[in-house]
Amino acid sequence: TYTADMVGRMAPGTGLPASIAALMMNDGYVTVKGVVAPEGCIDPEKFLSEFIKRGARIHQTETVESLLKV
Repeated sequence: TYTADMVGRMAPGTGLPASIAALMMNDGYVTVKGVVAPEGCIDPEKFLSEFIKRGARIHQTETVESLLKV
């Protein structure tokens, strides 16, 4: 069992994604070879589910603006 203490508010946002991607590569979820952007080779649903499983919280907001003046 490995444990890690993360210091600061940004640690989960930097260390967790890198470790999840490394585990996904090791487990065969990433099959693309070469220099590729993460969004080109990692399944976002699998990645986010692993991210949330490790305690990350994702907050999404959406703003819609109309060109029509009401």
